[in-house]
Amino acid sequence: MDELQDAKFRGSTVTTTPEAIVITHGRMRRLGGSTPGVTIAFDQIIQVSDEKPKGGKPGTYEIITRGYAPTGAGRPHEIWYTSRQQKEIQRLSKLITARGAAGNDEVAASGSSAPVSFTSVRIPDGPVAFNGWKVDGRKLRGEGQEFDLIGAKVEFEAGANAGSRITAARVVTGGVLFGPIGAVAGGLLRKNRNKVYIVISFTDGSTGLIEAPAKKETDARKFANHLKSVANSLSS
Repeated sequence: MDELQDAKFRGSTVTTTPEAIVITHGRMRRLGGSTPGVTIAFDQIIQVSDEKPKGGKPGTYEIITRGYAPTGAGRPHEIWYTSRQQKEIQRLSKLITARGAAGNDEVAASGSSAPVSFTSVRIPDGPVAFNGWKVDGRKLRGEGQEFDLIGAKVEFEAGANAGSRITAARVVTGGVLFGPIGAVAGGLLRKNRNKVYIVISFTDGSTGLIEAPAKKETDARKFANHLKSVANSLSS
């Protein structure tokens, strides 16, 4: 199978060898927080996420490996591409599918010679926005920030529910990324009874809260369930 040689994508170039994928990010991506470049071994790939270009917005193709769980805008394994570059993305996908099984521990242990299928992640349908926050593919966006939902844990907390409280240990360990600090730091034992909270724990141990009035509990629960479904689909 032909290798990719300096295949150009939006802000990045990609080269492959029989063992690895080399992504080099240009100035635009580096300004966004990405590292200059990264080498990804085929045998470390466990999943890919492909969001197609839509409405003039570039697509994103992200390669997920063991232990890869970035937060924020700097995503070194992510490739941005336009509609005209989809053929090159398809070539890359075929290489990943063909070579990923060779060093995959589970396949090797089973003795199977069948290739592993690294299919695109299907994002479940559901309410995409609530209280200024929006689910955009695998990312949660709001307040000028974005967070990856891969590996995230989502819970729903009602202020009046004394049996469902955010534990101090979990919050203090990783810190608070967003949300009402008072509900976390000062309200652990007595949250506002007139509020409901969507609590999102990320893979780095940090926590975020989306707060809403109790009268929005039904919509908040639906959004929390959708967040949970997205996170589960990305982690499966």
